[in-house]
Amino acid sequence: MKKRIVSILLCVVLVFALGSFAFAADIAITAQPQNVTVAENETVTFSISATGSGLSYRWQYCPAGSTTWANAGVTGCKTDTITVVANIYRDGQAYRCVVTDASGKTATSEPAVITLKAAPVKITQQPADASGTVGGTVVMHVAAQGDSLKYQWQYQMAKGTTWANCGLEGRLTDTLYVPVTAARDGASYRCVVTDAKGNAVESKAAKLTVKADAGIVIAEQPAAASAEVGESVQFSVKATGENLKYQWQYHMAGKTVWANCGLEGRLTDTLTVPVTAARDGASYRCVVTNANGEMVASEAAVLTVKEPTPPVQEGFTVTFVSDDGSVIAAEQVKSGESAKLPANPEKAGFVFAGWEGEYKNVTADQTVKAVFVAEDAKNIFVIDSVDASKGDTVTVTMHLQGNVEVVDYDMELDYDKDALEVTAVSNRKMMASTVNHVDGKILLNYSDFKNYYYEDDVMSITFKVKEGTTATDAMIWFSNVKFVDYMDGGDFVEAEYHTIPCFVHIQ
Repeated sequence: MKKRIVSILLCVVLVFALGSFAFAADIAITAQPQNVTVAENETVTFSISATGSGLSYRWQYCPAGSTTWANAGVTGCKTDTITVVANIYRDGQAYRCVVTDASGKTATSEPAVITLKAAPVKITQQPADASGTVGGTVVMHVAAQGDSLKYQWQYQMAKGTTWANCGLEGRLTDTLYVPVTAARDGASYRCVVTDAKGNAVESKAAKLTVKADAGIVIAEQPAAASAEVGESVQFSVKATGENLKYQWQYHMAGKTVWANCGLEGRLTDTLTVPVTAARDGASYRCVVTNANGEMVASEAAVLTVKEPTPPVQEGFTVTFVSDDGSVIAAEQVKSGESAKLPANPEKAGFVFAGWEGEYKNVTADQTVKAVFVAEDAKNIFVIDSVDASKGDTVTVTMHLQGNVEVVDYDMELDYDKDALEVTAVSNRKMMASTVNHVDGKILLNYSDFKNYYYEDDVMSITFKVKEGTTATDAMIWFSNVKFVDYMDGGDFVEAEYHTIPCFVHIQ
């Protein structure tokens, strides 16, 4: 009886055990982890849901571009939810979860991938530490990606804790030029880069170290140059140091941003620049770098584009004409030489006074005109021409070509005011009672009784030739000459007389 009861109980236990084994639930993943797209350094979570008995979890990862999975070691790696910081090296990395039940069965989730958003502003090259000696210049450079980027360099002095905006050259560009001073030893420099939407990123800080011994010394600075369009100029720099490299830079006139040159010699100590009109006022300098990364910028040299030199003409024609335009003579002369004067021309009822025009130091074709004045049969006053140089003081004298008995007179002196200025009026025979300088003319008048004879000197005028004049012949003449003379049987007669003008020939 007892044996039968035991057998029945064993059968019941076996039936229940087999039933439990036959109907135990398999592992089922009911919620898969999802792909995420986040910004760099953002924290993300991957979760999984599964059904089954006695479940355990193990998260795994596979780097971008790889096919090998490895167990993760971050927060939650053995739970149904893992937490991951999306660092730059996790961009494209996949995560999955292996779920195991009490019986050892496993199920693996689908992979979920981290994708980093493209940063609006991204630093692609950080500024590097630099060193230099007092008096030199070091260069800090940053490279970044983004739209419509703006730059603002900042500095922090050694042992300082506050950043301030720089006021140095290049402070609003990607390259900062820092003059090396003792006070800047240990100072740090960084750049804040901002795009058009206001997104900003800070570069890493670069440190300036001031050295006692010179690493790079600019021994000879590039010098300014000038040339005409079509020519070439060279800018050179001499520097001392070891394993030096050179990079020439330029900025156009009116600009402040330096750019690397693409011209011949741009990576040597001598740059060759073809001269074009657009390069007038452009500046050039050289950044010298040694093997330690120390950089020193030379002073800037300016290119000036000169006006083209007019071609030198070997010969010119000087044409002498009468006052009616008819040709008296013509002569071919070389540049800078003078033409030979022809014989004095004649004209009925007139007296030849001289030549008006440039026939000395000829640099272009010239027309020289004969000057005539009306002839007076009884009395003619003559002024002699003189030669002078710029800055000289010269005196011209009026004398008679006849006899006259003067009671009183009025005279008006006129002259080339662009070339001459009056310094004195003197009278050898006709002593003027008044001399007035009115409207750029000299007005003289006299009242007395004297006899004047042929070739008597009437009066003298002293002029100074102006330094800045471009004239080669400056004219002087008297006009409106009115005398009351005593003649013809003792009667007083008022008569008008003419003077022949003279020239100051300026060398």
